[in-house]
Amino acid sequence: MPIDDARERLIESVSRTLNLTAPDDIVMLEEAIAAHLTAEGFHSLQGRTGKLRELMIWRSQAERTHTVDLPEGQVTTRVVYLDDFVSGGWSSYFTCNRAGTGGWAKPDALYVVVPRWESLEDERFQVSFLAHESQHFRDYRMFPDLMGWELEYRAKLVELNIAYESRDRLIARFEANQSDDPSDAHSFANRRVIAAMKRELKLPASASLAQASVEDVQIVAKRLLLDDSMARQEALLAEQPPVE
Repeated sequence: MPIDDARERLIESVSRTLNLTAPDDIVMLEEAIAAHLTAEGFHSLQGRTGKLRELMIWRSQAERTHTVDLPEGQVTTRVVYLDDFVSGGWSSYFTCNRAGTGGWAKPDALYVVVPRWESLEDERFQVSFLAHESQHFRDYRMFPDLMGWELEYRAKLVELNIAYESRDRLIARFEANQSDDPSDAHSFANRRVIAAMKRELKLPASASLAQASVEDVQIVAKRLLLDDSMARQEALLAEQPPVE
């Protein structure tokens, strides 16, 4: 079925369920879904994750403040811990809960999907959630016009700069999920990160990044991030009108 036809069927079906007149825009329908779930005592996430419409639903959440050390300085963020899920979203659904969204960042806070993490204290969580999403939080302020894959490219470099015992697992995840499609932000960023790291480390294309030492990977990842930041700052300065 063409995606446009599927979208229309979805709008009509959900509208009937909510006893609504079908809106012209799926975003308007998602607003109605969110309002309905809130009235029933649930929290929810709509919008898009990757290329598909999202629907995550949970019952409880709690907040904490974290200060995270990043390659370019400390960031203090509000972190919302989400738990007691009714729906883990489409990635959880089609993998029978074997995989799913671990969390996300918004300009106001970070949001962590508690059931997706084995521990909230281990290095994997510190690196792949707190550091990764805190870099997004920082970049939203520093470079507000970044595309999705650019945000992911920078955050994945941060992960490689910080990771120790979780490093090989992290690299395996990056190398197993690559794409040439910029609209698939995570996969496209993985390909860019792996290619840039191998180039700087002078590794052959067929080699795994895990063949390099932890220290070398950390040094190169930080250098690539700082170079990227410098280029973006210079571009922003160049766009400013001259002072008369």
